[in-house]
Amino acid sequence: MNLKRLDILLAGDEDFLEDLPDRTETTFSSKVLDLLRRVTRVTDIVSPRLGIVLLATHAAIAGYSVAVVNNVLSSPLSRLRFALLLRLRRPRAVGISTVAMRRTETTAQIVATARRLCPGAAIILGGQNAVQTPATRKLADLTVTGHGENVLLRLLGELKAGRPLASMDGVHKDENGSPILKGDPYYGAEGGTQLPDWGFTTSSNKVIPVEGSRGCWHSCAFCTTSNQGRQVFRKPADVLREALNDVRKFGARQLHFVDSSFTCSKEFIDEFLRLLAESGEKFRWSCFSRVDDFTAQPGLPGRMARAGCILSYLGIESVHDDILERMRKGYVRKTIAEGLSNLEGLNVYGNFIVGFPGDTEEKVKDTVAFIERFQFDKVSIAPLYVPPQLYAQARAKPELYCHLRGKSEFEWEHDTMNRARAVELADWARKTLNKHKGRTFAY
Repeated sequence: MNLKRLDILLAGDEDFLEDLPDRTETTFSSKVLDLLRRVTRVTDIVSPRLGIVLLATHAAIAGYSVAVVNNVLSSPLSRLRFALLLRLRRPRAVGISTVAMRRTETTAQIVATARRLCPGAAIILGGQNAVQTPATRKLADLTVTGHGENVLLRLLGELKAGRPLASMDGVHKDENGSPILKGDPYYGAEGGTQLPDWGFTTSSNKVIPVEGSRGCWHSCAFCTTSNQGRQVFRKPADVLREALNDVRKFGARQLHFVDSSFTCSKEFIDEFLRLLAESGEKFRWSCFSRVDDFTAQPGLPGRMARAGCILSYLGIESVHDDILERMRKGYVRKTIAEGLSNLEGLNVYGNFIVGFPGDTEEKVKDTVAFIERFQFDKVSIAPLYVPPQLYAQARAKPELYCHLRGKSEFEWEHDTMNRARAVELADWARKTLNKHKGRTFAY
């Protein structure tokens, strides 16, 4: 084992399963699915987030020594590797991604391990939970907001020179005294041209994420995506070059485009599909889309399917115009129906929320009836998760949001529903759809 000191050890995990106590189905298929999800994490089959691999790639190209560990709590092998790297290679910094960790306690466990086994390492956090949660930021020596590829190089330079991170230009403190440094809102100087090196991951998962853009053109009320209101796309040729590199060099059996919507720019998606067709290459891929993209571009779903797209995830969320308006989705029920009528053989996975302000039992039943009218491959039906910004909007406009109030993301109520009832109705909706379909269709 190479015992040269690491400049940075990058780590992360997921706590979505632990944070979703509302999934109470006990069917055989649901138990098997839950077991498979847990096995993939314990055996390190889950790939690291794209952001961690991009950070590692940029640092390595700049000459810094880097290691990546995924699933540092949920996989025994990863936990052991994390501990050995901390003890034997004494990293100057431990960078922890909170993108997939909603609970401060999860981040705290990773930080505690790092501080115990390598007391001198600087703890650097990034990702949505750290950015949005003061208690999480207090665990770190520095939190980076935005995208950190270029900021990381500055940080590592300061640490290698023996200078404290808190003295860096641009570092400021939040209301609790936690140091924060602003990263890039979209892409840095390289413009998204750097190919991520998936050799940094030990995962056997060959579903590799790719991004065609950063940000989101829309500003949905419940969404935690950063940089809402603007979406910056890479050049389609650069995106295809990365996709083909993932397939040829790293053996990807499927690519998943992680953009907020891979299809919302007609110019981008048309050029990408044209270049893919001209290349003569064939690979399986999936992406996130908006259903109104399929309304505005009727032939698009068919072209995507013929180009190898095996699944498109649609964040529909509701089919009721009053709720869609509160959500700021930017479309109405008629638009959803038109988009779903244009699928032309494209498989779609619909996401729906139960319990948003204004939701009722009658509306949930109507949503189930609406879903059964259209050709979804699968759907997700989940109780409302209330992030801090949605509570803030409700405080500013209490009547619009039906006096939404609560103690946390999972403890809330408003004039038309509470969390407990939303859990019951989501369970009922899933069981009803699964019974009618004769298979596990709703998750």
